[in-house]
Order: sequence, then structure tokens, then C-alpha cells
Amino acid sequence: VPTPYLEGKLETELTRPEDDPATEKNEDRGYHHLEMTGTIGVRFPLTGTLEAKLGFGVRDELLNENADPTYGVDVGYELLRTDLFQLLDSPVQMESGLSLFFGDVGRSNTLKGTWTNRFYFALIGPIFFNITHELFVYRYSTWDTAFASDLTFGLSYNARTTVQTF
Repeated sequence: VPTPYLEGKLETELTRPEDDPATEKNEDRGYHHLEMTGTIGVRFPLTGTLEAKLGFGVRDELLNENADPTYGVDVGYELLRTDLFQLLDSPVQMESGLSLFFGDVGRSNTLKGTWTNRFYFALIGPIFFNITHELFVYRYSTWDTAFASDLTFGLSYNARTTVQTF
């Protein structure tokens, strides 16, 4: 049985504009990027930890007064943190997610996607060493499709709490 969902995201970058190699002109955008995303849709449970999702979304660049909101369809999946195997008496876990947004169909034909895979290894109790790989894809109008790949290593703390009152 599908379940409804509502999702919101805020994405930011502080990157320096680069010259366009084709025209050798400087980009005229600012250093700051702030995009707000809202999606409403349904999730379809496939297994205990794997869900497919389908939704309608809007993306809006907040720091660019000339940017129009982009409306479209968001599809993807989400794999919740799952135990893979034990290593040195500690669990090795994985979580994964894919989100592909197809927007402004027939005009700009925007494609924006993120595929994230994260592996966890328990060090001490709730402290985990993690490795994350993210693959980004973006296409707008007649531009070529752009890809970016990020690999990060770090530590995370998994905290859980429950409050119950009668």
C-alpha cells in the first residue's frame, strides 16, 4: 500500500564562478547558491528497508531574482540503513538513495539527480566510521549533461531517544 510523503530540502554552495571554456567569458552568477525544494508524493514499500518513491516537486533558486520556479516529477528509491555483515564483531551497514527530478518538460527539460551510497562501520558503541559516495547529474535546456562525483570519509554519531508519558 503506498504511503503519502512530504519532503523539503535546502541546498547551498559557496563556489567561485568559472570561465566558460567555449566563450572564455566569466560567468555572471554570484558566489552563493541557495535552492529550496519541495516534493509531495507517494512511497511504495518493496521490502522491509527498500522503498520506491514518486512525487511532484518544485525547485526555486532563492538568491537569483531572475530565476523562475521549476515544476516537475521526482522519482527514486530509498534503502534504509541495513546490516551487510560483521567485521571484527562490529556491523558493517549501508544506506542508499536515488532521486531524479525531471522538470519544466517541453521548455528547459531540466534533469537533476543525486545518487548516494553510504557505508558505516561501528567503532565504539554509537560512533561510526563512514564512507559516502555521491554522484550528481544535471542538465538544463540545450546544455550538455554535467556529472560530479564526491567521495567523503568521516565519523558519525548515531543517537536515538524515546520519550513516553502516560
